[in-house]
Formats: sequence, structure tokens, C-alpha cells
Amino acid sequence: MSKEKITNIEEILDNALSEEEAHKNEMLAMAVKSDTKLKNILVEYVGTKFDKEEVTVNMIAETMAHEFPESLFLLSRRRIFYVVIN
Repeated sequence: MSKEKITNIEEILDNALSEEEAHKNEMLAMAVKSDTKLKNILVEYVGTKFDKEEVTVNMIAETMAHEFPESLFLLSRRRIFYVVIN
């Protein structure tokens, strides 16, 4: 990997949201509607785990990061490569 691409990745990581900023993000604070089978499964599981009726995108992301980190690693890795390539 070239030094230029490494610098670009470091810039991307430097510009990533902090945890505090993430909690203020409207997309992450948005309640999830159970309009598909998978969403229903996730909302029920996460709602039970957090003991909440309303589940947010952030709650699902935190649960996935804790219980299935490989999935989020894959998504973030693909996003970084997409940004670097383009």
C-alpha cells in the first residue's frame, strides 16, 4: 500500500465521529421500524437486551459491535476501501 493511501486512511479515521458526536447524530438516534423480518428480529432482540420498547439505530449498532464485531468490521473496512479507491 502506498504512503499516500495510508495518509488518506489516517485522515478518514481522524475525521471519524467521536462517541459523543455519534449520540447526537440524528440517524443513530432514529427509532427503527420493524417493517422487515430481519429488522423485527433485531428490534425484538435489542429491545429485550436494553429493556426498551423503542429501539434506535445506535442501540442496534452497539449490540452488533459487542456481539458480532466481525460484521461491523467488514462494513467499515469496505467503506474505507471505497473512499480510498474513489
